[in-house]
Amino acid sequence: MRRPQLHEPHRRDGQRPSGIPPLFAKFADTLTGPTDSVAAVPEDPAMDWEGELGVVVGRTAYKVSENEAGDCIAGFTVANDISMRGWQYRTTQWLQGKIWARSTPVGPFLVTPDEFDPATASCAPRSTAHPSRSTGSRTSCSRPLTWSPMFPPSCRSTRAT
Repeated sequence: MRRPQLHEPHRRDGQRPSGIPPLFAKFADTLTGPTDSVAAVPEDPAMDWEGELGVVVGRTAYKVSENEAGDCIAGFTVANDISMRGWQYRTTQWLQGKIWARSTPVGPFLVTPDEFDPATASCAPRSTAHPSRSTGSRTSCSRPLTWSPMFPPSCRSTRAT
């Protein structure tokens, strides 16, 4: 699964939007089931989370247009994007804060593109450990999307499959 960040990302002072979606990998060993526990790690007390729209790419896409990218998308799901913010903000590359083992609960459903309308979709992540944060206030999938869900796969396909 490649998880594009489809909304205006967290920015520190001085960072500007580039018109290109910030993409980062979610390797297979980072993914877990939707109800699996995620343990806090002693290496970073600044663990944070937010609900995200997960775009699941189902076939190879290389140099495809935004319209063609839609044909490569297997479906959409919800993802609990857990970040180790202390590690994430050590450099301008977010990858090191995003790839901790068993840190990304996904699912439980995959909705096919014909069943999904990004204009009306929303999600509300829940946390039993932090019920006050279960209201959706920290969910990027409740904010308007900056790009269509087809744009990040199209953009990425310019450089790699």
